[in-house]
Amino acid sequence: MLPRKLTYFLLFCFAVAFTCSAMAQDATVRVNVAPHEAFIFADGNAIGHGSQTLGLAPGRHMIAVYNYGYKPMMQEVTLTPGKNPELNFSLQQEGAPVSGPFGAIQIEGTPQAAVLLNGKKPEYFVGYGDLFNNHAGWQQLLVVPAGPHIVTLVSGNNVLWTGKVEVGANKRVVISPAYPAEPKIAVKDWGEGSAMGSVPRFSAGTATSMVAVAPVTAQFAVEPKQIFCNLPAKLGWKTTETLHSDITSDSGNFNELPLVGEQVVSPHKTTTYHFLTSGPGGIIETSDTLTVDPTITASLTGTPEVRYLRVGEKVLRQEPVILTWDTLYADHLVLPPLGTVNDKGSEKVLQAPEKTITGPVDETKTYQLTATNVCGGSETKQAMVRQVGLIEPLISSVFFPTSYPDTAHPNRGLLLSQQTELERVVRVFKEYLPAEPNAKLKLTGLADERGSAATNQALAKRRVNIVKDFLVSKGIAPDAIIVESKGEAKQMDMGLVNQVEAKNPQPAMTGPGADYKTKWLAYNRRVDVTIEPVTLASERFYPNHAHDVQFLIDPGRVMESKIYDASKPETVVAAK
Repeated sequence: MLPRKLTYFLLFCFAVAFTCSAMAQDATVRVNVAPHEAFIFADGNAIGHGSQTLGLAPGRHMIAVYNYGYKPMMQEVTLTPGKNPELNFSLQQEGAPVSGPFGAIQIEGTPQAAVLLNGKKPEYFVGYGDLFNNHAGWQQLLVVPAGPHIVTLVSGNNVLWTGKVEVGANKRVVISPAYPAEPKIAVKDWGEGSAMGSVPRFSAGTATSMVAVAPVTAQFAVEPKQIFCNLPAKLGWKTTETLHSDITSDSGNFNELPLVGEQVVSPHKTTTYHFLTSGPGGIIETSDTLTVDPTITASLTGTPEVRYLRVGEKVLRQEPVILTWDTLYADHLVLPPLGTVNDKGSEKVLQAPEKTITGPVDETKTYQLTATNVCGGSETKQAMVRQVGLIEPLISSVFFPTSYPDTAHPNRGLLLSQQTELERVVRVFKEYLPAEPNAKLKLTGLADERGSAATNQALAKRRVNIVKDFLVSKGIAPDAIIVESKGEAKQMDMGLVNQVEAKNPQPAMTGPGADYKTKWLAYNRRVDVTIEPVTLASERFYPNHAHDVQFLIDPGRVMESKIYDASKPETVVAAK
């Protein structure tokens, strides 16, 4: 165990070393200011007025010096333990003299407290208590614009008191703090205020001082007052003698605005913008409302009428629907079947009829444009398009009785059932012709193998001629018809006949004349029809279910009443 005296000695040395170590951690710096009344803030804490030596912890610090009526100065410094180089702040005067109407604030009992007016940050500094604490004998006043003001008294980082006072024109408000209770506030007449003209912002003598604070002014407006969705508007403001300006709204905020400026906005709903600006001379709050109209303007047009033609499974004519639309103030548009589209445009759409069975087409389809925007607007427009035309089965070749037309009756031989088929060809061709003005009908005449080649060639020619004459009588232009005679050439053999017959929608022939050779010969007595340039060729299906098929098969059964007379297209020859 150590002797008691040695123990006390070691404890004493430890205490001395600890104290010396702590002192060694302090940093000191001399801050020189001009004018003498300028106030020093260190890291935002109110230190005091006039030149003085500061003791701060080593490290980085922000030293700021303020005096109302002078341009503030700030300097960031890094202090080391011990003594640091001096800092010199010489403030320069700024700001024009101030005019009334005036009121005055007198502050008693807090000579060293920094006085902040209408704000809690050091830049709202207007002086310290000792500058504003006397009205008898020496004039020491804070002269302010008439109106409400928020006074804050600060020492170090402690707020000693803050409160709102109403300062009337030519009135003097005396604030007497009574910590921790609320201060006493008295309002007195101040006749000197009415006699004041234009006064400097800061003046100080041996025992007098006066700080005259310039009033804050502000203008704020929204232009225009009403917009459609997604259009811009401007928030415009102009202020004087302010330190901080903000705009707040439920559509977005804008902070730390310059003295004068504009801000473009495009809110999605009607919005009230609140403008708040402040400086030592006052706080101004104002607002303006921007009305947002969600209305959408839209139009949609479509081709009023389009034509459609389908023969079998082949579409020969399908005019497109041209949809044209235009919108304003929309940001999402849907136009089936195009899907999502731009705000305006024109597109072609192929429209197919809902009807699938054969016969005339006459349908109306409605196209609908739906437009919306983020502002809650919605609009729909419709366009109705009529589609007309034909759906026909495949056209069929035209078949003839044996030896018809003969040389004695070159204008006879086209049975009524075959005339009906040709009338279908006329309907199809006339519907197709506007889509293809140069379209042609090609007729190919054939005969069975009986008789000489010359006889069959002549017979085939008479057949295409009588078909052509019938088509012309129904309104087909002669120069739209091409004829050719193949005679007995290109005969369908029995194998091919059986293949075609197997696909024939009308079941195979039965009864008289249904034998092998009769069927084969009957298939080769025909005229094939082809629509060009689409190369739509007639199907060579024999008309087994035609009401006059027996006259096609059995030449002995031909009746004059069933035969077309091309020389008399408007009549039917009477039956014998």
